[in-house]
Amino acid sequence: MALKNYYDGEGDKVMRNMKQTYGPKKAESVFYATANKQKGAKPSGGARGVFKSYRAKVRGAMREE
Repeated sequence: MALKNYYDGEGDKVMRNMKQTYGPKKAESVFYATANKQKGAKPSGGARGVFKSYRAKVRGAMREE
């Protein structure tokens, strides 16, 4: 399934950020684990809140550096 089907169409962007944060191998497992943890584990919906919290976490980490 295409990455764009995850995180309300922003899967590509999320995967890019996760690769920068976790590295290429770990990013893929974190990406799908986070999506699967969502209620119902449906790739096209429900993951928006996780994306927002992930984005906030990454921005917070960048500010600390």
